[in-house]
Amino acid sequence: MERVRKVLVGFSEVIEVVLAIGVAVLLVMDIIGLLPKIGAFWAVRGDAEEFSKLLSSVLGIVVGTEFIKMLIKPTFSNVTEVLVFLIARHVILSEATPTDNLISVISIAILFALEYFLSHEGADSSLMADVSKKFRSRRHSRGAGSREGDGSESDN
Repeated sequence: MERVRKVLVGFSEVIEVVLAIGVAVLLVMDIIGLLPKIGAFWAVRGDAEEFSKLLSSVLGIVVGTEFIKMLIKPTFSNVTEVLVFLIARHVILSEATPTDNLISVISIAILFALEYFLSHEGADSSLMADVSKKFRSRRHSRGAGSREGDGSESDN
């Protein structure tokens, strides 16, 4: 039974890599298709609609790139990054109400908080590294009176 599980896990990992390669090929096609849009935008630089189309394409490529990372290495950090970019794309491109935008910003904050509190190291992604440093330095400075502390400071 254990051998069957190992085979199925290996098969699913191969499928994830094949899907990531497929998404990468689509992204390359999308980048090539982006070149005429850049030319069209350059011709009418002041047109908000052309800028919106170009921005939508660029953000689609960014989300696709993050999706590939998530397929190759499905960590909580990579999933969080994909969701953050999706929410940011929604905020930037949609004509949402201020309430919708507030909900989106709160969603991103919740994702960052979840990533921080659920990760083993406190912050295992580059998105959270600065926040983690600030949080730790404030926590230690409040508890020990200075950043050097009394020697009881630890990394975790």
